[in-house]
Parts: sequence; C-alpha cells; structure tokens
Amino acid sequence: MKRYSHTSRFSISHFDANKAKVAKKYDIGDKGYLTDSELAKLYVTEVHGAESYGPDDLNDALTFLGVSTQIRAMYTDLWSVISYYGAANTWRGNFRFNFGCGNARTGRTYVSSVESMVFEFVLDLFSTDFLVENLDDAALFVGPKDFQGQASPWNVDPGYSSRTKIWYWSRSGLYPVIYPNLLQCTATLDSLRTLAGTSGGVSFYGMLVLGGVTYWVNNESQPYANFFVPISDLQSSGTP
Repeated sequence: MKRYSHTSRFSISHFDANKAKVAKKYDIGDKGYLTDSELAKLYVTEVHGAESYGPDDLNDALTFLGVSTQIRAMYTDLWSVISYYGAANTWRGNFRFNFGCGNARTGRTYVSSVESMVFEFVLDLFSTDFLVENLDDAALFVGPKDFQGQASPWNVDPGYSSRTKIWYWSRSGLYPVIYPNLLQCTATLDSLRTLAGTSGGVSFYGMLVLGGVTYWVNNESQPYANFFVPISDLQSSGTP
C-alpha cells in the first residue's frame, strides 16, 4: 500500500538542517511540523520574490526547504489522488465498522491517455489519526460479477491518502477544500472488460489491516456481498 504524505502536515525532519532552523520559527506550538497555513507564511516571507502561495507553489516551497526528491514526491504525488477523486462520482454502496464507516465509488478517467476506471473507498467517517496510526495495509480485490472469496480476482495495491486540505485560488481569493481519507487505485477499461468476460460486469471488495487485525470491506458490511460495476459502465467512450 502506497502512502501519500499529508499535505497539511509538513514534517520539519524532512527539511534541510539549515532550513529546519528557519521553519521552527513558523512552527506554532513546537509541533515538529508545519501546517499548510504555516508553510504558506514561511514561503511568502522567506522566498525572494514570492508574493503569494497556492497549490502550484508546493513543489517550489519543498525545494526551497531542501526536501529530497523522493520525499517531495510523496507530497506532490497526492495531486493524482485529488484529481481522480472527482472522477469517482458513481456510488456503489456503503460499509461500516464499529470504528468508522464509508462508501465505495467508481468513475471513469484517462490515465496517461488510456481510458481507465477509478476504484475508491471513501473513509470519510473514520478518524484520520486512527487511520494514520493503525492502517498497516490495504488491498482491493476485483473479479468477474458475483465471484466469491478470492477465486481468481485481481489483488490490487491501492494508495492511501489521509484527510487533507488543499488551497485553491479564485477571484475572491484563496479558499480551502478538504478531501476525506481515501483508498484509491485505477485499472484500464480494456483489462476490466477482459476480466468480466461474459459475466455481465466486475465485482470488487476491499481489505483493511488495522493494528494487525484484518477487516473485510463488503457492501453494507455483509459477508461476500461485493460491490458491482455493470459491463455497460466498462464500455469505451471513444477518444479522450
């Protein structure tokens, strides 16, 4: 399971040693990280020529702070998750546990110019701190319609994005949009149609490993009740 770094918490330990000293001046409460608003204030104050701060400045801000390329990607790669979040606009069912609940969604998009489907578990009624501290692993299983258990499905490794706030510009100024905790992955429509065969579509369910305990993500939390995508939703729309 890939983890995307929280873009509302920028760990000072990721910064160059000299820039870390600068960053600590903006760390209100000595938390050990900068919030998005604290990073924005540092950027416009410390970076020569910077008059404002927005989402497009994130990479420049992290470069200024000496964050390594690998770690910087953990923050900036979150943009792919955010962009696909809006594409997953078809509700497929709900799930619930005694510690949280959410819903499953799918949607169509283009990934590297290839028509694809987004699979998404929206963990919007889960505590973010609980997930960050306890989510050890996750998986998505996709197979032909009504497949049971793990009989010949795909085992897909989703990415986890914790609840995060992204700042956007508008004519009236800077405004925030909060995105929920997400587990997300994509697959090409061609491969999904092949997987569906003559069954009439594909079914899917999920797995969460929290604190070493495995939980199955099923439709309405009923055992073996998979979420379903009909074959009509897997047909190509043509050109991008």
